[in-house]
Amino acid sequence: MDYFAHAMTRYVGAYTAICGGLDTLVVTAGIGGHSASVRAAMCGTLTWLGVELHEQANASNGPCMSTTDSVVAAWVIPTNEELMTAQHTLALIRP
Repeated sequence: MDYFAHAMTRYVGAYTAICGGLDTLVVTAGIGGHSASVRAAMCGTLTWLGVELHEQANASNGPCMSTTDSVVAAWVIPTNEELMTAQHTLALIRP
């Protein structure tokens, strides 16, 4: 979990720099969407960006997991990547 939080901090930090800032952090599906402890570890490393995690909201899978005072909003948004991949593939192969 420590490595994952470190890696996500690297990626979020890099993309924040490229984009010139961060308004909202969204985690989806997989480990981010299903593990409150992983989200807490990750958001704990992002406090320098203004992410303030609401512990109860995070524990109940959000959907909004940041405090009302958080500079950066943090959300858990459910996704279905397999369905989206299938729909896009079908759209490409249909005449």
